Amino acid sequence: MSYIRTMEVDKAATVKQLANANSARPLPYSGDDEQGRSWLGHIKGARLLDIQLLTPSTMRQLMAVSGRTELSVVSHFYHLRDKHGLEIKEIDGLYRLRVSECVPLNDYVYRMIRVGVTGL
Repeated sequence: MSYIRTMEVDKAATVKQLANANSARPLPYSGDDEQGRSWLGHIKGARLLDIQLLTPSTMRQLMAVSGRTELSVVSHFYHLRDKHGLEIKEIDGLYRLRVSECVPLNDYVYRMIRVGVTGL
C-alpha cells in the first residue's frame, strides 16, 4: 500500500463503490486512475478481483476473472483485510467486499498464505 493511502480513505472509497453497485441502476465501474489502478491502488489481477468483489461472486468466477489460483485469491482477501481494512463476506458460496471495523491480520495463517503465493 502506498504511503499516501490510509485504511479510512480506502474504506470511504469502497463504501462509494458498493453504494453504486447496490443501486437500482448501477453505473459501470470507471474508478481506475490514469495508470489503470483500482480505487484501492491495485493493478492487473488484483484490480480485477477488487471490481468483481463489488458484486456477489463465486470462487470460480473470482479465479476466472483474475487468472489466479484459489490460494492466490484467498491471499488477496487477507491483503484486503490487513492493508485496506476491508473484509470479504462469504454467504452461500458467494464472496463480496464488506466495510467493517476489522482488525488487521498479522497472524500465522496469513504469513503462510503469503509464503505459499510469493515464496517470501
